[in-house]
Amino acid sequence: MWEAVQRIQEERPLVADEVREIGCYNGARGIWRDKRSTSDLTPSGNGVCVGISSRGKYEDEILEETGTYDYPATKSSTYDEGDIDSMRTALELGLPVFLIRDTNSKGELVQGKGPKRRVDRIEFLEDDPISGNLVFTFSLGGRMDYRLPADEEGSCFQARETTKREVRTKKRSQAAFRAAVVRRYGGKRCALCDAPSEVIEAAHIVPVSDNGSDDSGNGLLLCRNHHALFDMGKWCLEPTSLEVIPAKGHNLQSLGVPRPNVSHLKVTPNQEGLDWRWGQFARKSTHS
Repeated sequence: MWEAVQRIQEERPLVADEVREIGCYNGARGIWRDKRSTSDLTPSGNGVCVGISSRGKYEDEILEETGTYDYPATKSSTYDEGDIDSMRTALELGLPVFLIRDTNSKGELVQGKGPKRRVDRIEFLEDDPISGNLVFTFSLGGRMDYRLPADEEGSCFQARETTKREVRTKKRSQAAFRAAVVRRYGGKRCALCDAPSEVIEAAHIVPVSDNGSDDSGNGLLLCRNHHALFDMGKWCLEPTSLEVIPAKGHNLQSLGVPRPNVSHLKVTPNQEGLDWRWGQFARKSTHS
C-alpha cells in the first residue's frame, strides 16, 4: 500500500478515490480500521487502525518528525471505544498507520477540506491516556529510531556521536519524552505547585546538551515557570532528602514553591541524574 502511495505522490497529490482504492482510508470518521481484514488480530474483534485523518484539525500538533493525535470523543461511545482499541493495537503491534491530510492541487497542506490528499506513513510512539493523545513519528524506523540502546535504558545519560561518527544517539521527540514522564509519575502535576495541567512540561534533569537521555527517570514534571527557573539554576533538588534548595538570593516564597520537597512523588527520578544536577548546582551557586 505504501509503495502504491509513493508511486503516485512522486508525480502528484492523490485524490480521495485513490486513497480508498489503495486501502489507506475508507469512511467519514477520523479513524479507519479494517475490521474485515484485521479483526482476528484483536481479542475484541475491533480490528487494527489502518489510517487516521487529520483534515487540518491537528496541524498545530504535527511537527517535522513527530506529532500527536487525540483519542476520539463523540456521541457514539461504542464506535469511539472500538477506534481507541484499534489505535492501541497498532501501537502494541508496532504496525505502521497512514496519516491522511488535505492539500490543494499543488500538494500544499491546507486547513479544512482540500481537493487533494497527502498520505504519510507513521508509527505510534507512546500511548498517553492522561493527556488523551497518541504520539507518532514519520520516521520510517518508527519506535526503533527513538528507543534507547539496552545499555542506556534506565540511565540519565545517553551516548553521543563521536569524531569517528559511531552514531548511537537516537532521535529526539519531546512529545514522546513528555508522555513517558507523565506515565512514570502517574499524572500531569507540577512536582512543586498546583499549576493547571495545561502548563505542565517534562524537564530533563540532565539536559540534552549535557548528554542527558530521554529515559523517563531523567525527567521531572514541572509547570512552565518552575521548569524555566530549574533550567536557570534558581533551584535544585537535594538528592538525598529531595528538598527544594533555592539558589543564593532566593527562597521558596520568591520562587513560588509551596512544596518544600518532592518526597510526595510515588516514584522518584533516577539517583544518578539527581546527583549530577546537584553537583552542577553546588559548583555554580552558593545556596542559601
